[in-house]
Amino acid sequence: MKHLILTATLFVAIVAMVCGCASTPAKPDEPAGKQITANECDPVAKPAVVDGKFKCECPDKSKVDMGVVCPEPPPPPPANKEIAPNACDSKAKPAIVDGKFACECPDKKVVGIGTACPEPPPPPKKVVAPNACDDVAKPAVVDGKFKCECPDKSKVDMGVACPEVKVPPPASPPVKTEPLLPAKIEPLPLVPASPAAVNVPPPPPKKVNCPDGQTEYDEGKDPLTACPTVTCTGGKKTPIGQACPKGEGFLDDNGKYPLDVYVRLIEAKASFKMVPKRDGAEPTDIVPAMGFQYGTKAWMRIYIREDALEAFEKMASAAEIEGVHLYLNDAFRAEADQKAEYKRDKTKAEVPGFSQHETGVAADLYGVHKNTFEYLWLLKNAYRFGFSASYDSEEKAQKKGTAVKKVEPWHWVYAGPKAALHYYMAYKAANEAMIAELEGKKQVLEHVLALPPADKK
Repeated sequence: MKHLILTATLFVAIVAMVCGCASTPAKPDEPAGKQITANECDPVAKPAVVDGKFKCECPDKSKVDMGVVCPEPPPPPPANKEIAPNACDSKAKPAIVDGKFACECPDKKVVGIGTACPEPPPPPKKVVAPNACDDVAKPAVVDGKFKCECPDKSKVDMGVACPEVKVPPPASPPVKTEPLLPAKIEPLPLVPASPAAVNVPPPPPKKVNCPDGQTEYDEGKDPLTACPTVTCTGGKKTPIGQACPKGEGFLDDNGKYPLDVYVRLIEAKASFKMVPKRDGAEPTDIVPAMGFQYGTKAWMRIYIREDALEAFEKMASAAEIEGVHLYLNDAFRAEADQKAEYKRDKTKAEVPGFSQHETGVAADLYGVHKNTFEYLWLLKNAYRFGFSASYDSEEKAQKKGTAVKKVEPWHWVYAGPKAALHYYMAYKAANEAMIAELEGKKQVLEHVLALPPADKK
C-alpha cells in the first residue's frame, strides 16, 4: 500500500511540474524585476538538454535551470581613445602637478598627458518589487490588466523598471589651472603688423581750423600751403586771419593796393602812394556808374573800378531782399578832385595821393550813418562780398585816447573776398563790439529811404 501512495505522489509532482501548477521562488541573488515560472526559460535563453535534463542556454553560453533568470551581461569595455602623446583627454583640463605636465579629469583624478580619463561606473540597476510600480511610474489598467505608466508614457508590467531618462549633468564651475608653459620660458615679444600687411587703412588725419575760422586742413601740414592766404606789403604771404609782420599791411586780392597801413604811412610822412603809379596817372580799369548826390538830390554819373562795381551790385541785391537799401554816392576821385576835397575839408578828406578813393576801389554809400539798419547789415555781411570797413590804426587810436573803431560808416573798400575776410578777422573784436552796440538800440535805428531807379542813359 505504501508503494502505491509513493507512486501516486510522484505522479502528481511530475504532472504539476509539466503543467506549471507549482512555481519556483526566485533565488535570493536573482533580481525581483523579472518573473519566470518554474517550467520556463528566460526570454533571452533557449531550451537545451544537458546530461538528460532540461536546461536553458543563456546568451553567454552558460546553462541554467528552468525558471532561473540568465545573468546580466557585463558592460562593454570602454572604447580605446586615441590621444596624442602631448595632449589631454577632451574631458580633462591641462594642469601642472609637482612641476610636471598633467591632465585633470572631471572626477578630479589627475592622469598623465596622453592618457584617457577613466570612464564613470554605470549607475546601479533599479530593483522593483514584483507587485509594485517603479517609483517614477503611476499605476494604470490596460486591457483589464494592471500596468505601470512611465514618465515617457510607455506602459510596462508591474515589477519592471521604467526606461532611464538621460538628464544632462549640471555645468561645473570653471577650474583655475596654472599656465601650461614652464615659468622659465619667456613669451616672445609681439611684433605689431603693419597696416599694409593686414589691409587696414590708416586713420584719417585730424582736422584743425585755419586762422580764418572757416577752413580746415590736415594737422601737421603747413598753414601757408594748406590755408587761404593774403600777401603782406613786404611781399610775404600769411594765412587769412593771421597778422602780417609788425609794421606791414596787406594787399587786396589783385595784389595792387595795400590796406590797413595807409593811415600809418601818412603819419610817418612816407612817400608811398595808394595810386597805381607814382607819376599820378589814373587807373585805367574804372567804369561809369550812377551815384545819388546829397546836394542835387539826383542821380549823376560817377566812376568806380569794374570789379568793385560788380561786387557792389551783388551786395546791394542781397541787401534789398532783407529790406536794406544800398546806393552809391561817391567812388573814384582823380588826384585833382582829391585835392579839391582836401582843401574843402581837411578834417574828413585824406591827403591827396593817399586816399583810397584815388584807387577806384573805395565807395561812399548814400544815407548810411552810424544809426541806420544799413550800417548794421554792412558790418555783418559786407566782407562776404569782398568789401572791408575802414578803421583807425592802433597808433591813431592811441593818439585819440580811444579804442580802435570804424572811421566812416558810409566808407567801404573793395578788397576782394580773401582780403576782406582777413581785414574782418583783424578787426573782429572792434567789429563785433559795434554790432552788439547797434543790436542793443535797434528801436532807434533808421532805414535809408528807397530811391527811384537811376536813369543810366
